Amino acid sequence: MAKKSVKKSQKTPKETGCFWAMMCHLSALIGFVMFPFLGALAFPLVIWALKKDTSPLVAANGRSIINFVLSLWLYTFIFGVGVLILSSLAVPTFYSFYSYMGLQQFQNYFIASGGLFVFGMGVVAVLGALFWFFQWALMIYASIKALNGEVYEYPLSIKFLKG
Repeated sequence: MAKKSVKKSQKTPKETGCFWAMMCHLSALIGFVMFPFLGALAFPLVIWALKKDTSPLVAANGRSIINFVLSLWLYTFIFGVGVLILSSLAVPTFYSFYSYMGLQQFQNYFIASGGLFVFGMGVVAVLGALFWFFQWALMIYASIKALNGEVYEYPLSIKFLKG
């Protein structure tokens, strides 16, 4: 029996817009590495602005990554404010708890050694590392989806740009 060959489209990823859609996501990842705060938004924003009219796939993926980065900024700000509030509440609470329990020696040692601060920064560092790993993994996954011609909608992403 003769094999039937399926004729594939001869268009390259650059012609279909898949390449630039993928680059929207990867540029945000590169931006996080090079310029952690502003690069993650600036790089995909430039690609999206230049290529959004050439392909609906690029337009949709560009909006998706820009919405995701803006959402990350908002979540990071909320997390930072929460850490500030909790740390300002925790130090006086621990200080008065040690006084109440009659543990002045431990209280003085703990305050002098910065134990609460070190513990708090450790928790923030672990949560921050998990947060960064999560967003990097999502960006890599989204870039693969975009190269396959799909639009990836990030979880927990607020739709700042609607399309």
